[in-house]
Amino acid sequence: MHSSLQRYFALRIKNLFNHLHDFELTGDETPLHDFRLELKKLKAIIKFLKSIYPRQKFKRPIHLLGSVFQHAGEIREYQLLQQWLKSHQLEHLTKEYFPEEKMQKMILLFQQRSTSYKADLKEVIDSCSKFIQTTNKILPEQYVI
Repeated sequence: MHSSLQRYFALRIKNLFNHLHDFELTGDETPLHDFRLELKKLKAIIKFLKSIYPRQKFKRPIHLLGSVFQHAGEIREYQLLQQWLKSHQLEHLTKEYFPEEKMQKMILLFQQRSTSYKADLKEVIDSCSKFIQTTNKILPEQYVI
């Protein structure tokens, strides 16, 4: 039987790839936002694991996760700036400094790199999975999830 942590980790992974896939297909802001939220949740799991296991075991996974999060964040920030400018009737600034064409190029580039991002995420998952599986065995009984 899987532990609560294992089920939570599996759900995060499933949602992560579903949101990434949705963003690849649509380029919409909602799947990108949800994808970034799942990355944050995965980062929280790694932070928890770092409190139990040697920190150096998570150096590369954190770096890979941070890199994907940053690239997705650049697009998300651009989307939010466009929304804010439009909501304040500053269309001229949007057209001059935050044109839709640039956004589309950013999305296309992200979509083209998605195979690489998936490989990075799979590496993160593989490196964390072994720790997820053994965590309940090493925690004192009162902390078992």
